[in-house]
Amino acid sequence: MAVTVAVIVDNSLDSAAAGAAVLLKNPEARVFISSAWNLPSRLAHLLEWEEGIRTVHICGIGCKRGPDELVEGMKVLESRGISIVWHLAGSAGAECARRAADHCTIKRVEEASTVAEAVVRTLRLARHERTVFLLSIASAGRWDKVREREARNIAELTAASMYRFFQTGDREAYPTAVRKMAGLERMTEEDSALIRRQKALGFMLGPDGSSPQIKELRRKVSLYARIDSLNVLILGETGTGKEKVARLMHRESPRSERSFVPLNCANLTGSEMLESKLFGHTKGAFTDAKSDHEGFIETANGGTLFLDEVAEMPLDTQAKLLRVIEDGTYTRLGSSQEQRADVRVIAATNKELSALVSDGRFRIDLYYRLRELVIRVPPLRDRLEDIGQIAGSVKRMLQDEQGKRFPDLTDEQIDMLKTYSWPGNVRQLQSVLRRAFLLGLEANLGPALRDEKEEKLDRLLNLPPREEGWSFPSKDEDRGVLYVTHDPATTATISKTMREQQREFAMARLKACGNNISRAARELDISVNTLKKLRSEAEGK
Repeated sequence: MAVTVAVIVDNSLDSAAAGAAVLLKNPEARVFISSAWNLPSRLAHLLEWEEGIRTVHICGIGCKRGPDELVEGMKVLESRGISIVWHLAGSAGAECARRAADHCTIKRVEEASTVAEAVVRTLRLARHERTVFLLSIASAGRWDKVREREARNIAELTAASMYRFFQTGDREAYPTAVRKMAGLERMTEEDSALIRRQKALGFMLGPDGSSPQIKELRRKVSLYARIDSLNVLILGETGTGKEKVARLMHRESPRSERSFVPLNCANLTGSEMLESKLFGHTKGAFTDAKSDHEGFIETANGGTLFLDEVAEMPLDTQAKLLRVIEDGTYTRLGSSQEQRADVRVIAATNKELSALVSDGRFRIDLYYRLRELVIRVPPLRDRLEDIGQIAGSVKRMLQDEQGKRFPDLTDEQIDMLKTYSWPGNVRQLQSVLRRAFLLGLEANLGPALRDEKEEKLDRLLNLPPREEGWSFPSKDEDRGVLYVTHDPATTATISKTMREQQREFAMARLKACGNNISRAARELDISVNTLKKLRSEAEGK
């Protein structure tokens, strides 16, 4: 049966329950996810994902873009004869709704406390057997506040599925959870396993952003996580979030229900102390060894051992680590008894290990065993379009921590942050944002950024100053704004439009997928029609 109805929900339980209520009337409808920031773009490009849509239901999502952008997105669908129904509760979204009223049907229920309740009333679903179930989820607001067992399981699955969308780019898990919330599909043992992992590991944040670099990073994490018999080397500058990537890879791997054990090799001076931490020791093995102690390898047995700053590991310790990797055996300090462990090693460094191998400071055999799979985490200066999403994560973290709300960054504030190279990467940006949020965003963000620039760390690290001739991708990729990159090896400046960069990246991924256009589109997180357009442009047609 052709899909003619689309349901757009955000990442809240209320919106998910509202979407599930729409599915009670339209069980064949396709569910899409959108944030309040991306709603105009989601509407404008909806037909690239499902060509037969005739009606779109928006379930309570506000709009953090200007009303004009929202109207433009609606006009794209309106021009194709597609009707839009926007379900709202209370007084939410009044200004955007007023501006958009000529291009959609506003279904607002003033007395409704949740969007799900508004949809139930509008679609006259009060007597449906699933209604009480959906309203209980919507009114709870959070999965851990849902009381009834079946509803709680579905709410937990919905939260876990949204996590997968944000951290691995899985676009199907959340819509499927909404369908299960509507009772259209049954929960499976795989769903239960996902919930168990979520409870055990929590909602750990991974790399934020939707830039091509981060989408490619998530693709590799998802692929490499499943191949848990191979070790991984994560490369990237200080502050790019290498440990977050390692934790995400562990979480998505078959080892996720066992331990993730991190060890920073640079924090331990001397091989004896490092080896004590890694392999454990027996009583009397050294001066302060007053009892037997298990090492991190033993703790990580069956799970993942994360070695940060692995380039700082002494050569004699490297030889012992190689033994663990190659045959799974080791001995505690002060003991002759051989022990066995099954661990996956994920190592990280901000140095090029190949150069250390050439200098004789890193074993070549260990180097090749660690780099069976390699992931490079891009510096922030190469993905400045992700700054808004990073800021959103910092804001949400502070709201949970402080128990109060903070304002969103404006477009102007985000553009201001893009005028700096951020040599300390995401860690430096998070520090600046945290300080500015807590002291008052409007008055303190500009001065905080100026303080960072006055340190001139970007100049000391030979990063080009953003104020001098550097420009950035525009919000509209087709405006032809120059996107300037810097090659430190040649000091050459290469100017390309954003569209040209997207086209080159897409063609490279299409080639890597054996010219399988459906697979490449999934990995790029774009529609098949968009990829076909990029291919036609690349071929000059």
